[in-house]
Amino acid sequence: MHRFFLISLIVIALCACEVPPAQTQLPQVLTMPPTATELVQDTPIVLPTHTATVAPITATITPLAANTETSQVAIANYLAAQKNPDLNNQEKIKIAIDTYFTLRYEGQKAVAAQDFSTVVEDSTLDWVKKEIDKREVELYIACMFDLGYQSYKFNLDYSSIEIKEDQAEVSLLESNRVVHNAVVPQVSEMSGMSHQITLHKKNGVWVIYEDQYRDENTQLIASSTKEEIKKQVDANYAANGVNNVDDPKTEKCQSIIH
Repeated sequence: MHRFFLISLIVIALCACEVPPAQTQLPQVLTMPPTATELVQDTPIVLPTHTATVAPITATITPLAANTETSQVAIANYLAAQKNPDLNNQEKIKIAIDTYFTLRYEGQKAVAAQDFSTVVEDSTLDWVKKEIDKREVELYIACMFDLGYQSYKFNLDYSSIEIKEDQAEVSLLESNRVVHNAVVPQVSEMSGMSHQITLHKKNGVWVIYEDQYRDENTQLIASSTKEEIKKQVDANYAANGVNNVDDPKTEKCQSIIH
């Protein structure tokens, strides 16, 4: 997910990955993340969580494996919005995108993969597979180093929405404020993450066909396998003074990467 994962930069350094020059502007980090020795603060702080654009729910919430209540409500709102005759295409597109991002952030808060197949056109698309792989890596890092979100708030700044019949091209900038469990109450901020999102209207429902963006972890996934990344994360974890990655604290993390 990008700058959100404080340890991912260390992982990249360990992998000694060659990364080609970015074609899009990388996000601006407004607050420098703490070093490993700073992972000791313990005074809690609660930021307001992101509130999605809400449409009246007319459909039953169908639980998906491991999805949080917030994720389930977001999906129900999305499905209801697509059937709402009072909403125009642009509003429905924004709700679809908002749901997609909500599920991403909820995954980092719950440290559990969220099923976002409802909002994408085809789960077998190459970019979806890479997105799932990237999220698994991010969740594994969050689990091993207690970097799940204690709280989060994100904002999507839309630059343009171009709709041509049943296809839409959306440009937006993502920003956020998050608090990681390991460094409560320190707030980390990010801005300027550029996304180029393509959506298609299928059977009257706007779904995401592709999300193009670049962050540290998309580059890492492009140059290393998940297994290679996991080995580097484990080595980094051991270097922080823990030699047994199967101890009770981290045993649950081992099943995250498939």
